[in-house]
Amino acid sequence: MVKVRIFDAGTGMTAEECERLFTPYYTTKQHGTGLGVAIVQSVVSDHHGTIGKPSGQRCDLHCGTALRRGKGGTRVSRKADILIVDDEADTLASLSRAFRLAGHEATVCDNAARAGTGEGPGPSI
Repeated sequence: MVKVRIFDAGTGMTAEECERLFTPYYTTKQHGTGLGVAIVQSVVSDHHGTIGKPSGQRCDLHCGTALRRGKGGTRVSRKADILIVDDEADTLASLSRAFRLAGHEATVCDNAARAGTGEGPGPSI
């Protein structure tokens, strides 16, 4: 299991925003679709992970990882290909670097609508 704790330097979220965050089509952005977080939750869940309910300026993401048994029955994690989607370049750079340092491949995309479409990963990081 990989745990990622995300801190936001902004004003944080109101209690109502925290409650509705995972609701499809709920958005606080003028041109948002309200699907980004709902899709992320679905993908994380499909990979045996969870997203914790945000608390002010913090949110925890627990990612399930595939494990196999090595010699002597020891657990060995395998290299993963990870897609990181966020509209903040600093977030993309930080998460990409952290996963690469852990031995994984990380592809970044700055637009959820483009992620997985083959139109390119977004900014080069």
